[in-house]
Amino acid sequence: MAYSRKTNIPLVLPLTLFLISALVGVWASYDQRASWIKFVLIAIGVAAYILIVVVLGQVGARRTSREDSEPNRWLSTFVWVLVAVSAALAVLYVTQYDFGAKPTKIAFLTEIGRLLNAVTPNLSALSLERDGIVGTLEITFPIALVLAYHTRHKTPRTSFIAALILTLLIGFGLAMASSVRTWFALGVVFGGVFLLERERLRGLLPLWQWILIALGVGLVVLVAVFLAAGPNSVNYWLSGVPFRNRLFGFFESNAQTWRLIHAYFFTGSGLGVYAMVLSSYDLLYQVPFLYHTNNTFLQIWIEQGILGIIGFVWLWTAFYYYAWMFRADLNWLAKAGLLAATAMFVHDLVDVRLYATKALPMMFVPLALTVAAICDVRLRRAAVTKVNRSRLVLVAPLAFAVILAGLVLINKPRALWYVNLGSVSQTRIELGQYSFPERLPEFVRRDTDLSQAESFFQQALALDQGNVVANQRLGAIALARGNYELAKTYFKSAYQRDATNGVTQRLLGDAYLALGEMEQARAVWSQIGDASIKLQIDGWLYFQTRGDQERAARASEFAQQITPGGATQP
Repeated sequence: MAYSRKTNIPLVLPLTLFLISALVGVWASYDQRASWIKFVLIAIGVAAYILIVVVLGQVGARRTSREDSEPNRWLSTFVWVLVAVSAALAVLYVTQYDFGAKPTKIAFLTEIGRLLNAVTPNLSALSLERDGIVGTLEITFPIALVLAYHTRHKTPRTSFIAALILTLLIGFGLAMASSVRTWFALGVVFGGVFLLERERLRGLLPLWQWILIALGVGLVVLVAVFLAAGPNSVNYWLSGVPFRNRLFGFFESNAQTWRLIHAYFFTGSGLGVYAMVLSSYDLLYQVPFLYHTNNTFLQIWIEQGILGIIGFVWLWTAFYYYAWMFRADLNWLAKAGLLAATAMFVHDLVDVRLYATKALPMMFVPLALTVAAICDVRLRRAAVTKVNRSRLVLVAPLAFAVILAGLVLINKPRALWYVNLGSVSQTRIELGQYSFPERLPEFVRRDTDLSQAESFFQQALALDQGNVVANQRLGAIALARGNYELAKTYFKSAYQRDATNGVTQRLLGDAYLALGEMEQARAVWSQIGDASIKLQIDGWLYFQTRGDQERAARASEFAQQITPGGATQP
């Protein structure tokens, strides 16, 4: 088991590895201040996990004489406080979020929000982070729901009424957020609960009747959403094309992050600096555009490197195995934490929420509640809480490490390491001096000594001549300095290795334009979506601001020959 004999804290080993990888992310970062802030948030989350497990779970159990499965008084009080604070956050969100300036996807929810904005005072001094609040509500809603269900038969009824009101407030906040991915995560979790509890439910109604009820409720909700959203939204969803574009955008965002991971495979690009790294080295924009990808596992890898992703996968594997090992000791609180953690896990597969916000410490709370509740029950039953390290839990990170090692071997590990060092060195210099529009990365490449980064990239090419990242980075440096033939050579080498890489296509197209090789430029640019817009931006931003009027005119003229779909006009 992921367990330390000295601290007797379950899951402490993967948490330690995760924290160490965050330090590596600080080292790799070009913005140390931003990275240290995020590191402190991660450290607070880990410390909160330890405090909940040790103080509320283990110490609280020793101060309780009862031997039943009810949580001890300290744990119960903490849960009530957590749910009450979450309900307060939900109220703040629905009253202070500007629904007029930022309408939701559903028209009638937007109207409700505007009404609430009109009748409640505007606390403009409050700075609310929407994703952080919604992410917090997503994991506290299952906890509040289980709490309300657990207290339904207790007397006096005040605890049930209070829990029910808090649950409804949190649920209302989630509904007003109009987050499809949040609803998806919670739907998967409660759908799983339905399947697990189907035997008990069959005692009330036959299974086929439950299925009909579920389908009927789903159909009613779907029609209600369509009608509330209006005919334009109905056409939007039924047309299929926008949905397909959204799906493409989801996978494309992850593909962009995966390309960046090949540049920062071992160390990551740095904590909390993803936006400018993505814009500068993949999107080839000069301003922050996307602040996170659509998968928390990929986001952790690009920010914290290979140790981060191994630690994160290990943490989740150990957590679920721990819950499975002590499934007989799962009281209502442990189950509530398990539901909340699973909702967060499902959401992490399709989005990045808490990890990209100041509410990051909340990531560790559901895991801590489940583990603390199990420790509490076992200690009060005078059971042994220590468990031997399970082969399964040790095999999980080992198997994952073997998979990653295989990937590294395929990509030639030494070359990948030099690429990582070169990318970190280049990023620190170029983005460390960034300011818009005076000091863009391309301007820094032209004027600043990048010999250390170039040396690392050359060492990578000596080991792997076709390495895409090394060729892209060296070619971009040559392009910025006006050495167009050398840049073309590097880009062609990268293109031969991977002709579908959008970054290589655009850079090679720029090199052909700079050399006046218009037919070759046409062949490459015709493969690039939104080529016309990108060429117009390049023509102004790179060429005119640098005084290269010939390249500016050539790019602008060529942009007029490219249709929005990427094809060239005759």
